[in-house]
Amino acid sequence: MPEKRNNSLIPLSREHHFALQLCWKINKGIQLEIEGDRISNYIQWFYNHYLSNHFHEEENYLFPLLGIDNKHIQQALDEHSKLKQILLQNDIEYTSLSEFALMLNNHIRFEERILFNEIQQKVCVNELKMVEGKFTHTQFIENEKDEFWITK
Repeated sequence: MPEKRNNSLIPLSREHHFALQLCWKINKGIQLEIEGDRISNYIQWFYNHYLSNHFHEEENYLFPLLGIDNKHIQQALDEHSKLKQILLQNDIEYTSLSEFALMLNNHIRFEERILFNEIQQKVCVNELKMVEGKFTHTQFIENEKDEFWITK
């Protein structure tokens, strides 16, 4: 049975939910044979408005709580780096879209199932509360300009 998420980590878990929805949207777009540029543009929008800040907050506020030498922190940082490399291409190739969705999905599952649980076990509640105050708590607002995943 999964652990109950510490209240201080809930904002990041909510953001993970929207990133998992991104993965679903990418796969739905591929299934519908949507032009790769449309999907790639949405991914870039999502990164610029949400994911970039999410990575920044994890890397600068949350991950230091376990220390840079922690193997799970190293894994998370490596995965962030690989995801950013793909995103910084600005035009993700169509064949890479499903790979990106799988990589992001696996990364989120890792953080939720392993890394966040380790943080909850090893970091005191007061430290987590102090870090939580640095999170922006961005409310997700959908980009309705091109909802390519919706069949009409």
